[in-house]
Amino acid sequence: MRIIFCFPILLTAVRPLHANCEGEKDLGLTFPEVFPDPDPIHAIKVGINEVFAEEIFDDAEPLVIKNAAATKWHAMKRWTREYIVEKVGELDVHASEKPMIRMHSAVHPIGQLPGIHWTRPWNNATVSTSEFFSLTEAYGSCPLESKDCEIQPESTAKAQEIEGEEPKKYYYFFSKLSDIPSLANDVGDIHQLIARFRPTMEVNLWMGSRGIGTPLHYDVAHNMYVQVSGKKRFRMFSPEAHSNVYLFPRVHPASRMSQVDMNHIRKDVFPLFTGEKPLEVTLTKGDILYIPPYWFHSTEVIETHSISVSVCSESSQVDLREKIFLDSKLEFETDLSFGARIRALAAYIRYFFREEDRKETHRSLLKAKGFVSVLSRRFEKLSCDCEVKGLTEVAEIARKRFDRVARSLDKSPTDLERRIIDHAEKRANYLLAKYEYSKGTAKSYTKVEWEIELGNHIEDIVTMVLESPMMVLPMLQYVAMS
Repeated sequence: MRIIFCFPILLTAVRPLHANCEGEKDLGLTFPEVFPDPDPIHAIKVGINEVFAEEIFDDAEPLVIKNAAATKWHAMKRWTREYIVEKVGELDVHASEKPMIRMHSAVHPIGQLPGIHWTRPWNNATVSTSEFFSLTEAYGSCPLESKDCEIQPESTAKAQEIEGEEPKKYYYFFSKLSDIPSLANDVGDIHQLIARFRPTMEVNLWMGSRGIGTPLHYDVAHNMYVQVSGKKRFRMFSPEAHSNVYLFPRVHPASRMSQVDMNHIRKDVFPLFTGEKPLEVTLTKGDILYIPPYWFHSTEVIETHSISVSVCSESSQVDLREKIFLDSKLEFETDLSFGARIRALAAYIRYFFREEDRKETHRSLLKAKGFVSVLSRRFEKLSCDCEVKGLTEVAEIARKRFDRVARSLDKSPTDLERRIIDHAEKRANYLLAKYEYSKGTAKSYTKVEWEIELGNHIEDIVTMVLESPMMVLPMLQYVAMS
């Protein structure tokens, strides 16, 4: 189902951040319970010397590639436990109490708010490679379920001996391959995995213990993911699902990730998610999965351990984001009133959905409200996040301040405010002109990619102009109701 802007406004678009999520913990379902019959990802066999990356990148559809030149890498034979222990002394890992590792980038605005406390279930640790593999092997007899896979009693002593205290159950390691020269030489020619005139952004090494995984998220690069050892399961959703996967806000430390726990899906909290249709594949040694830009994917290690190499190439979307959004700022004098800023932002946001024909005014309004409804979903369930405390209270303070000022804006704008509104509309028109120009070139966003990036941009603009990321939801609701 292709999601477009023209939805009627939904009741969820005006819900406050403090939705009640207490007492619902036991209502979660496993992924197979919610999606018993996911579609497979199409697989192809290629020749060892075949050139295929450019065509695959242009098609931008997930694909499993077999028999590629990567199957001849020395890593495919050499990367055993014994070999890696010999070549690499220590690993800087994420040691986690839970199987799902959610990254946390504190530089994002919500991550820097005073008055809130983050409690992540993992910490950084340095362990020897022998310790890493010993703990992963402690799961050898553990029946792998989609929910938490506990260490078996016979393995507990080994795990506690490794940690010296209450064991951390899961290890996850990733690094640029170039930072581990003792292993980098085992990865052979990658030219089959990249396309001409597309810079290679990075080549990364990934290792994890059984049961560990990453949340549903999207990236913007072309990713050729090579499975070197073990088995790893991928579950994927198309970019069209972006309005129903409940993304974290762009300004949140978990930006680009879904708020839905793939091991514990709460249909009552995230009802729209269950209407999507996933793809699924389990990679084995030598398989390559192509992950296109903006495709949502989650991972899970389903053998004792997994070792993978990802080759990421720059996409046209990376370049577009810089060209279209980088200099598209909305700046005002520092003494401009809060109310005038709200008026300007409302005009700026609405401008992206204006219709030239006045007969289309109603359609334009539905577009704006539909977009706002989708973007608001990023914020409405944040109170259900168990890794942060105090966010609901901070959001309520921001809302009260916003509402206090917004109530006075039913009057006609002053001359100064009209000039500010005109300036905001010109800036929006400038951004739209760049987007429209790009549509006539070989490098252009799809409609869905534009929706995602425009939403990210509006979050950034509101955060900057109103000087708080917690003003984004009240601002969106103001636009929806005015």
